[in-house]
Amino acid sequence: MRFQSPYENEQSVAIRRLLESKTPYSLACDRARPGPQWKLRQSLNGRFNGAGLRLPRGSQIFGYYLRYDDGLEFRVWSIMPSPGLAMSESESPYNVDHYIEDRREFFRRAWITLGFNGIDGDYAEFGCHSGRTFGLAYQEFQKAKSHLGFLPYIMERLFWALDSFKGLPSATGPEDSHPFWVEGTLATTRAEFEQICHNNGIAPSAYHIVEGFYADSLTESSAQLPDNICLAYIDCDMYSSIMTVLEFLLPRIKHGMILAFDDYFVYSRDQVSGARRACVRMLGDHPNWRILPYYQFAWGGLSFIVESKSVMPDSL
Repeated sequence: MRFQSPYENEQSVAIRRLLESKTPYSLACDRARPGPQWKLRQSLNGRFNGAGLRLPRGSQIFGYYLRYDDGLEFRVWSIMPSPGLAMSESESPYNVDHYIEDRREFFRRAWITLGFNGIDGDYAEFGCHSGRTFGLAYQEFQKAKSHLGFLPYIMERLFWALDSFKGLPSATGPEDSHPFWVEGTLATTRAEFEQICHNNGIAPSAYHIVEGFYADSLTESSAQLPDNICLAYIDCDMYSSIMTVLEFLLPRIKHGMILAFDDYFVYSRDQVSGARRACVRMLGDHPNWRILPYYQFAWGGLSFIVESKSVMPDSL
């Protein structure tokens, strides 16, 4: 096998040399798009630390590889530290993926806001691919509990993971169109997700999984679903999926909760983002609820605090 990295920095060189060596490693591959190109995710889990690769336990590398008749060529795309741990300060900003850093800051603010304001309820994540966001949400909640320990009303929260664990569904209309939304991509199996939770120190009793595509899983006949929610993190990309999630959430919306849309600004060439379209359609002119922009995270995410119009009418 021959591996080649386009970014010749300290960490990518170390990865390339290790992959070229006989060191055992395992690959978890998701289809990125039709054709010979596939997306690769490899969990390091600290096994390469002894060979000079200084990455935190649980780190991941993301990249692409191409199949050729004469072997395999690997190209490193980015390196992702495990949730709660920062990359080396020596790394150039252009070689650092800020996915973790930006979302960690959102969850830090959100949990302190919800905790201090006494908003009870659980965490519900719709779209859990890779488990990174779920791990961040859990870890930052533990920190917020400690930070707010002086309050007399600290509460425990159950964490809900709602995902098909089979990747994206098929598009149902032009509103779902985006060049990156390809059916079957962005898939993390349930077993992989549970292992990620274990690696992040999340006990099985701390979370509950609702498996299935939302049209099937978010129904009244479903065995167990979250009812009292304080923070809903919506990362299911496509308009049709987000609409189904908001239809489920609407009877559960309450004053003071936070709605976070991971892909609010993910537009395509001829469509607005599915998250924005669904948000405007369901909540833009709702008679009972108003959504107030709260915190923008990363380049594509936006969160809102829900206000009850019975508490603060449109006309005071």
